[in-house]
Amino acid sequence: MTSFESLSLLFGIVGITLAFTSIFNAIYFYFRYHKNIALQIEDESYTNGGMLFEMTKFMMYGHYCLFPARAKRAGVEEIFNRLSKTIRYHLIFHWFSVVTSAVLIALSAILVEFFIEN
Repeated sequence: MTSFESLSLLFGIVGITLAFTSIFNAIYFYFRYHKNIALQIEDESYTNGGMLFEMTKFMMYGHYCLFPARAKRAGVEEIFNRLSKTIRYHLIFHWFSVVTSAVLIALSAILVEFFIEN
C-alpha cells in the first residue's frame, strides 16, 4: 500500500466518520433545541420543513455563532448572543464537522482519482 493509498483511506474514514457524527449531532439538536431557536429567529413565519431542510439551517446558525458580524447583518445577533454555551458548541461543532468532513472526503476522492494508479 502506497502512502497516497494510506492517506486516501485515512481521509475517507475520518471524513465519513465526521459526516455521520455531524448527522447524529444534527438529529439530537433538531429534537432538543431547534424549534425554540427557529421561533425566535423567524417569529410567526416559522414553518417546519422537515429535518433534512432544517439541518441546512444549522450550518447557517453555526456560521452566525462563529461570525457575529454576519449575524448582525442578518439582524439575529442578539438572539445568538443569548444562546447558552451548550447550544453554541453544538452549532459550532456541526459547522466545523460538516466543512471538515466535506474537505476530507473530497481530498480522498482527489487522491484516488489523480494519484493512485489502478
